[in-house]
Amino acid sequence: MRTLLKDSFKIAAAFIGTVVGAGFATGKEIVQFFTIYGMAGIIGVFITGMFFIWIGTKIMLISNEIKAESHHQLNEYLFGKKIGALVNGIFVVILFGVTSIMIAGTGAIFSEQMEFPSFIGITVAILLCYFVLTRGINGVFLLNIIVVPVMICFSVSIGLLLLPKAVDFLTVPVMYELTEPGWFLSAFAYIGFNLTMAQTVLVPIGMEIEDKRTIKVGGAIGGAGLLLILITGFIALSSMPNLESVEIPMGEVIKTFGSLIHLLYISVILGEILTTVIGNAFGLTKQIQHLTGFSEKNIIIVILIVCLLISRIGFGTLLSILYPIFGGIGVLTVLMIAFQPKKTR
Repeated sequence: MRTLLKDSFKIAAAFIGTVVGAGFATGKEIVQFFTIYGMAGIIGVFITGMFFIWIGTKIMLISNEIKAESHHQLNEYLFGKKIGALVNGIFVVILFGVTSIMIAGTGAIFSEQMEFPSFIGITVAILLCYFVLTRGINGVFLLNIIVVPVMICFSVSIGLLLLPKAVDFLTVPVMYELTEPGWFLSAFAYIGFNLTMAQTVLVPIGMEIEDKRTIKVGGAIGGAGLLLILITGFIALSSMPNLESVEIPMGEVIKTFGSLIHLLYISVILGEILTTVIGNAFGLTKQIQHLTGFSEKNIIIVILIVCLLISRIGFGTLLSILYPIFGGIGVLTVLMIAFQPKKTR
């Protein structure tokens, strides 16, 4: 029982850490996909949480059954060899784009929240990523076990403190009514994007953990944890209107609590960004190594350099352009996983 719980929490921490990246932790994603829809957005949050539990667990279970070492093999299984190869090619582009967004996010935090040059934050992120990635899946597990519990405690505390303000804001007429399809489509784009990205870590975890019960418990805890962070983030960001134009919306909210809490927030958010960068880069490394057979360390260096160059475009610009596109592509993958019949595996 103790082993089951220990391994389940390791799975949950890796799941949460991979999904909660720069856009999520800074509040940019939550504003863009949920809070702009007012009360309709909170329904989108709950739908998203249910899909995280269901599809996140199913990704690991399928990977366990077919012994997939990377998302490359999972996609070939889901779509077939030819279409799977095309999907994997698109996936590489997406992973490079998303990892670049995360790295750009560290620069945005250093410049907007700490008034340091953005290149300092980007350089710190690159060096820490290399250090953890060269230690394999155990490095990914270790970082998430440290960062994720702190992130959850922080999010819940801030959400509860700002609940009265959020209630006042959400009682005014909302931008979108429930009858409008925007909030629903936005939620599914978010689901598709994040669960597709989570494959980079969930697939190798599914193969490594032999006990299916442990996978189910870990997937449920991880999905529930993501739902909790989404809800509390939604509450916090709903307490202050007109955050759409800010690159780090949560930073503006946290500043109202004073410099000490703001410093704690910066530390937590940087940790969360790093967990996603590392998870994505880990998946990219495995896929490129599978295709080329090159040295793992050399692949890591090339990935980080390319992402560094792309990140210079800027966090907000990359997020607003790439996430909706990637979300639409991700929905197709999620649907394939959702309706994958067990008897054919």
